[in-house]
Amino acid sequence: MLQSVNIQLPDNIVLILDELSENGDSSEDKLSQRSTLITMALQHYSQFLQKNELRDRIKAGAIHHAERDRQLSETWFSLEDELCHDLIG
Repeated sequence: MLQSVNIQLPDNIVLILDELSENGDSSEDKLSQRSTLITMALQHYSQFLQKNELRDRIKAGAIHHAERDRQLSETWFSLEDELCHDLIG
């Protein structure tokens, strides 16, 4: 479903839109191409924000669990070292 939305853009942004969109045969074609370009740009920007938010959440989780993870790795390392020592000799 498409909705019509009126927006105001600075002249330089309109020039960029015109440069990036193909020249249509009619003003309706040009509007459609601008709409498509704006839709793609907003979708790309939304995905960019979502990826950044996910990256921040993963980083915060890693920082939050860093001590626990360090202790687990030390425990497993010592168990592995002990097992290898027992097997080798």
